[in-house]
Amino acid sequence: MKLNRILIRVDAGGITGTGHVMRMIALAQAYLRRGGSVSMVSVNCPDRLVERVHSHGIEHYFINAAHSGNSDDAVLLARDDAENHLQYAQPFLEAGIPVYIDKPLALTRKDGEILMGLESWEGQIFSCSALYFADELKCSLGELKRQVGKLQNVVARTPKSWEKYAVHIVEPIIRTIGHEFLLVECKRLINGKSTHVSFCTDTGLMVQLLATGWANTGIMIDYIGDKGTVTKTFRDAFPAFKSALESFIDQVRTKEIQIPRAHTRKVVGILELGMRV
Repeated sequence: MKLNRILIRVDAGGITGTGHVMRMIALAQAYLRRGGSVSMVSVNCPDRLVERVHSHGIEHYFINAAHSGNSDDAVLLARDDAENHLQYAQPFLEAGIPVYIDKPLALTRKDGEILMGLESWEGQIFSCSALYFADELKCSLGELKRQVGKLQNVVARTPKSWEKYAVHIVEPIIRTIGHEFLLVECKRLINGKSTHVSFCTDTGLMVQLLATGWANTGIMIDYIGDKGTVTKTFRDAFPAFKSALESFIDQVRTKEIQIPRAHTRKVVGILELGMRV
């Protein structure tokens, strides 16, 4: 299928959502440079951000999801409030339109299964942290074995909240170590706005994940073995977001899943471990 037009859903209000709108503008510009056509739609978006969208030559509309019809090839739901993904994605899914649901897909396995259960075909939904595609975070188990020996621990940290940002470290870790493992022991600690989750796998690997709340820290992953340590540090957002969008486009064109569903389910299951009751 020739993909000509993408519809990007962007919503913001008050002080929230501005970053998402700006990132979607950057992605839209990249797609426009490739010769595609992009429109943005919102239910809620401040005038100042709408003006910014228009200033880059991108059309913007205020609509209800049900009004999009079948004239759009795909929809990018640029919201990171996972608790609202179902209500915003459902009309598009029921209309048979492929949807890129921004990270995280869901915060509980139950909600994730409900969303995936709405698909008209397996692969109608695309969802991940763009850091899944970040080159500076990629590594294979073979590479790690040569560099650190037998992998024993993975220690990672991210700024901001567990609900919105833990996915940025979980995705690349699961891409590296695989999703086939079983969780045999899990612990969660919460201190103010910080959340720490640790678990052991049936292969003997210990993984520790920290979302620092609002502390000013980078996104880093340490792979620790019996012969050394490799540290991966996230540095450049744009190539990762660009690669994620291109992968979504490939999935829309081919209807072939780009990220295994078992990977996505494992990510959501780990995110659920850190949720506050």
